[in-house]
Amino acid sequence: MCTIIIYVSTRPCDNLEYRKARTGDLERIAHVMLEAFPESVEHYVGRRVEPAVMADVFAIALDAEPEALMVGVCDGEIAGYIYAPPDLSRVFKSAITRGHLPRMIWRWLTGR
Repeated sequence: MCTIIIYVSTRPCDNLEYRKARTGDLERIAHVMLEAFPESVEHYVGRRVEPAVMADVFAIALDAEPEALMVGVCDGEIAGYIYAPPDLSRVFKSAITRGHLPRMIWRWLTGR
């Protein structure tokens, strides 16, 4: 069993509220990740990527473990996220069996 807990926030907030992530949140979650870790993304991917590419990664996470992806909302805007899956094997299985992988590969190759 493996658990990853990540909280990323792009700004301080005094009234941060948490809720489960929804499909409509994925692009903003991707923006937060890219704003917080631009060097890491470029290091692992080899170049900068569009938010849609990173949103595909979070779509897999949300599909596989909907309870594991939460967002921190500050003044009505997503300011951060937490990801804590109880079992990473579900994430890999979802990527392959639910059609996420071909779309993600296409975006990674084309950058769109």
